[in-house]
Amino acid sequence: DPFFDCARLCLHFGYACTFGVAWPLAPLASLVSAAVEVRCAAFRLCARCQRPVGVQANGLGAGDAWAVVLEFVAWSSCLLNCGMMAVATRQLDPWLGKAAAGPRGEFKKLLAAVVAEHCLLGAKWCVAALAPATPELLEDDARAIHAEFRRKYGAGADAAGARAAGDVLEAF
Repeated sequence: DPFFDCARLCLHFGYACTFGVAWPLAPLASLVSAAVEVRCAAFRLCARCQRPVGVQANGLGAGDAWAVVLEFVAWSSCLLNCGMMAVATRQLDPWLGKAAAGPRGEFKKLLAAVVAEHCLLGAKWCVAALAPATPELLEDDARAIHAEFRRKYGAGADAAGARAAGDVLEAF
């Protein structure tokens, strides 16, 4: 089932984002595991099943829901990684110097983690706000496909068929 394939890939992304501080090789292990899983899924769909069962959906179907899940994992991993870095490791000690060893050292480390977390979330928000949702190259390709469809099938085909070609633009 392609739904479970997407769920497992989201789980790999979550492992890589969440446990990157605890085990720096987690993203590499997740990449290798995801690559093997994608190859197995491709073999299963191409050689065993020949094609997945088609389900009619508006737009990309569940693709939008997976984007929300991945976005949530990315935001929450910023919080988790900064918290783990402050509480469970000594990575902030060189930055704080003698302040980390004092009676309020844990509080200062946690405060530094909150500042770092706010900086990371701000940078993530800026990148998301500045980067276009759809790359211009894809928009240009979708417009070219739409124009080719109109040229090929004429204006009379707009009622039935061009709507499907217009959905290409909306999907991007």
